[in-house]
Amino acid sequence: MLAKRAATLDILAGGRFDLGLGLGRADEENQATGVSKHRRGRRADEFLAVLRALWQQDVAEHHGEFHQVPPTRLAPKPVQRPHPPILLGGQAPAALRRAGRLADGWVSGSRQGGVGLRGEDEGRLHAGRDRRYDALFQSQGRQGGRQVRRSFREQGS
Repeated sequence: MLAKRAATLDILAGGRFDLGLGLGRADEENQATGVSKHRRGRRADEFLAVLRALWQQDVAEHHGEFHQVPPTRLAPKPVQRPHPPILLGGQAPAALRRAGRLADGWVSGSRQGGVGLRGEDEGRLHAGRDRRYDALFQSQGRQGGRQVRRSFREQGS
């Protein structure tokens, strides 16, 4: 459902859609969905793989620990190739590494008030990347999101 909605929004936005995701921090969010917050990182790794498969493959199929997707076609595909940029939020060391490893960028939380990361947190964000980064890429609004994508792509990610 998320892959289809994101593809539709990307089409309606003329290829200017960014998908910002967070794994949730409040216990109430997990209680409402009936899903334990433990292993949410592994669950996120898997659902990101499912999203990418649905956007990029003619027929996607996934059989994982958390998600089962039978052979499925998603149409229409998003305008942006290979897919709309995925921006992940989070402050925990594992969340920052995940954003560095799997996302096209990172989004700060509203609790930070747009303030950048501390040096050790910046290192965690980049720890999952293959290349060394010389600046922090933080999305702050539409302009910031474009900066994140441009900077990550210029670095070869």
